[in-house]
Amino acid sequence: MPASCIVDIDVADPTAFEEYRKAVPATVEKYGGKFLVRGGRMEVVEGSWRPKRVVVTEFPSLEQAKRWYDSEEYRALKALRLRTSKGNVILVKGVERSPGMSGFRDHEQYDALALADLVRRRLVTPDEWLDAAIERRPRRDAVGFAKRAAQENSNGDHTMRFPACR
Repeated sequence: MPASCIVDIDVADPTAFEEYRKAVPATVEKYGGKFLVRGGRMEVVEGSWRPKRVVVTEFPSLEQAKRWYDSEEYRALKALRLRTSKGNVILVKGVERSPGMSGFRDHEQYDALALADLVRRRLVTPDEWLDAAIERRPRRDAVGFAKRAAQENSNGDHTMRFPACR
């Protein structure tokens, strides 16, 4: 499952920080990471958070993100970053992405109501939804619930009503 390193940073010494900025990509790549956001224009749309510079780096897993952060390769660069800037760094476990239909995850913890929402929003048809649910082998109770809901409550326009939602 992917993970992100999210940084809110205020650079105090831009000249010295430039060395960090140039050297860090090689360490990130070595641990399977890639930059999703690296500075750039920001627009606060809600709340009082006013970051100076935001960096978001994605890693294949939370464990891999921790390995990078604690690595020998990053240690000296981390010290340089701490000397030339101040900020906050968090590592966050991400959500599983599916190569197939948007919204489906490749593990057994399906939420039948969330899947039904895909049908309601017409992202998938009821048949596609059931095929995907069965193919990925979710919990038996979710499959049974989904089948009953599709058979008993489909109203023909690709929306479904679930008893639990009424």
